[in-house]
Amino acid sequence: MKYSEALLKNRSMEEAQSLQFKMVDEITKEFTDNEFYQLGDVGLHPDFGRPQTTAKAERVLARVFDSEACALVRGSGTGAIRLILAELVAAGDTCLVHTAPMYMTTKETFRQLGLKQEAVDYNDLAAFKSAVAATEAKLVYVQHARQAPHDTYQLGEVIEAAKTIRPDLPVVVDDNYCAFKMPKIGCEYGADYSTFSGFKLLGPEGIGVIVGKAAAIERLHARNYSGGGPSTRP
Repeated sequence: MKYSEALLKNRSMEEAQSLQFKMVDEITKEFTDNEFYQLGDVGLHPDFGRPQTTAKAERVLARVFDSEACALVRGSGTGAIRLILAELVAAGDTCLVHTAPMYMTTKETFRQLGLKQEAVDYNDLAAFKSAVAATEAKLVYVQHARQAPHDTYQLGEVIEAAKTIRPDLPVVVDDNYCAFKMPKIGCEYGADYSTFSGFKLLGPEGIGVIVGKAAAIERLHARNYSGGGPSTRP
């Protein structure tokens, strides 16, 4: 098949079951008795600056994906991407991106945030390594799902190369359509942050998930304390 190397490997049935069991196990550590079946709180808990139920759900997802922290936000996967980028870079900053056409809402997010793009072909690992070593970009942005039919780059290899050459350079991965489906998501390969839509995990529509390093996620929680912010209010 012409584009056989472009196909992403799915989890096996056994791997999917194992992850589901892990998630259920983590849920039982946070939600006891019949608590899981309740609507949850809707106010700002003084210990968390957000509903306690939200904080519990975030801890579950952080552990499921072996990450330091998690934030549940408004705006689905696009909102998650926009918010974590806003924490890591500022208007006028440059991000290293793949040469293939960018997903439409991601492109609009870059425009809204005033971010510049430095494009390199992620399919050419040698060229990518050279770009990372020489770049003045403030962040590496990677889309897990294929942006073009001929894409063959392996997410784990791209992340490993970036973090080996420039461990100081944050790596953000768009894991929409891949979370719970592929063997691992970006943060499990060593990226700093992964983002995806909660509804793609059969969660509520409109909720985005950010998992990764605690530093930026804690800042995000603090800056979105107000009920008018994009943090969730389940």
